[in-house]
Amino acid sequence: MTMTIKQAARSEVEGAADALVDLSHRIWDHPELAFEEERASAWSAEALADAGFSVETGVADLPTAFVAEAGSGPLVIGICAELDALPGIGHACGHNMIAAAGVGAGLALARVADDLGITVRVLGTPAEELGGGKILMVEQGVFDGIHLAMMVHPAPVEGDAFPTLAISQCDFHYHGKTAHASLAPNLGINAADAITVAQVGVGLLRQHLEVGDQVHGIVTRGGEAANIVPSSAASKPGPPQPGPASTSSRSVRRTPNSTTTTRSPTCTGPTRRRSVGRWAPGRRPRPHRPTWPISAC
Repeated sequence: MTMTIKQAARSEVEGAADALVDLSHRIWDHPELAFEEERASAWSAEALADAGFSVETGVADLPTAFVAEAGSGPLVIGICAELDALPGIGHACGHNMIAAAGVGAGLALARVADDLGITVRVLGTPAEELGGGKILMVEQGVFDGIHLAMMVHPAPVEGDAFPTLAISQCDFHYHGKTAHASLAPNLGINAADAITVAQVGVGLLRQHLEVGDQVHGIVTRGGEAANIVPSSAASKPGPPQPGPASTSSRSVRRTPNSTTTTRSPTCTGPTRRRSVGRWAPGRRPRPHRPTWPISAC
């Protein structure tokens, strides 16, 4: 009996199931951070090349990014395969499964590409957790000509919708005045205290944030020694954002310090936005909110 297109795609995935699970496990066992996903990228690209895809590596001037293509139809479908792990906790976000699922989806669509009149492009997208790999690829034109791009994300239950938020990241630098913390602490201005005040302020602000708004952050530099009043400190907040509808009514402002010795925190580095999934078990996901930018960043 002749198989339907869906049956043919399913058959392709079932035939490659062991290899796809093995790919996921290998990536899990060898977590690599943003822009360093050499093995995950190579293994994923190799699996696609072995299946007949034409593979281009190092796209967008990113050594671990790749595009694998099959088919020649006028409708171009992009499948994103994320690769990177989180510092310290490995693939807690499941990018090993996302990469393997992306490869599997590519294999399934390639099997039926001629019947559907499509071109399939599997995109190895590095640095999803930190660095905005997809953004860099978009800016370099890697997504040009793709009519739709999609991916899957692991979750405790199956779902056909996965709303996202945006994230803005900045480095904040606080400047004070060094002094010996025991002999002359009164002569110092503690830059780390400014971070403490900022964190307390953000904590108080949380009760007034709209549902879905989040603010996270870490201290990246808080001083060199306990007996020295630090003259400089730094933090990295990264709030997932709602969207454009709220930009006119709300922003985060920084107020200059009252003394001439200290300065208001400075924000360095480009602001990158990436998608961050929000999912709640037992209910249909809500549409994402527009982007809330941090002013002066």
